[in-house]
Amino acid sequence: MFKILSVRKALSIQAHPDQALAAKLHGDFPAMYKDPNHKPEIAIALTDFEALCGFRPVAEILGLARQYPEFASLVSEAAIQGLQQAKGEEDTVRAMKVFFSELMEVGSDLVKIKTDLLLQRFAPPQTPLEELFLRLNKEYPGEVGCFCIFVMNFVAMKPGECIFMAANEPHAYLRGECVECMALSDNVVRAGLTPKFRDIDTLCSMLTYKRYTAQEIFTQPQALGKHSTIYTAPVSEFAVVKTALTSTGQCDSIERASDTILLAIKGGFTITAGSTTADYSAGKILLLPGKTRFEIQSTSEDVLLFQAFEPI
Repeated sequence: MFKILSVRKALSIQAHPDQALAAKLHGDFPAMYKDPNHKPEIAIALTDFEALCGFRPVAEILGLARQYPEFASLVSEAAIQGLQQAKGEEDTVRAMKVFFSELMEVGSDLVKIKTDLLLQRFAPPQTPLEELFLRLNKEYPGEVGCFCIFVMNFVAMKPGECIFMAANEPHAYLRGECVECMALSDNVVRAGLTPKFRDIDTLCSMLTYKRYTAQEIFTQPQALGKHSTIYTAPVSEFAVVKTALTSTGQCDSIERASDTILLAIKGGFTITAGSTTADYSAGKILLLPGKTRFEIQSTSEDVLLFQAFEPI
């Protein structure tokens, strides 16, 4: 799947199952998990774009627990001590699972009490994280998902920056516009910031509990000719190319073994294949057959195109 995504209200805290789990969930609950495929995805920012992606390093989580005792009090002292005393990756993953599971399963009454305390404390907010809590609470009042900002990385992306969400990694898109590309699947396991069905047990059991700094989440594009960059991911289903033609008359070409889906984001351009030339403009979605050479020429300034294809 390849699309433009516009986020005006935070989307759910979710993860996508790996191939084996996707098949099992589909077999056990076909009405809820509608296909047996996995769903890795990348998101490339078109505007300033905000997301929660992956877990923070343990030291950051513990630091925020000290800074915001209202957050820390949603889990047991044993869960906090487990993170403090964890040694080695296996022990840390186990402690992270206990901590996050307790947080997501806490009762709504206690969440409301602690939310009200933070609302008083954050009037007015002093940090971007405090501003984010207030914004999410307006969208999902008294929801435990608002507290996930203290355990997950908050990522603020600029246009052209990209993140990759592997299987079994938690994320939530919060605000902005992006180009999103993913494997063909509809499998989503949700646990917060949503009125939809929540499968907290499945989510907490499937996550890898890897920890990242915010910068480690970004996927770096590589130059592809004079006007294009390519975004790749460690999956076989897709790669994405961004082409930016900044003045009238600039040219680029496409010739790939697999079919290509082209999204026209800005500007006007022509596509020539053999002796045939056609005019196109922003908003068009085109399927370009593989094993054919296509010449693209801008007919306006500031042309922006994205292409998704299978990197055979």
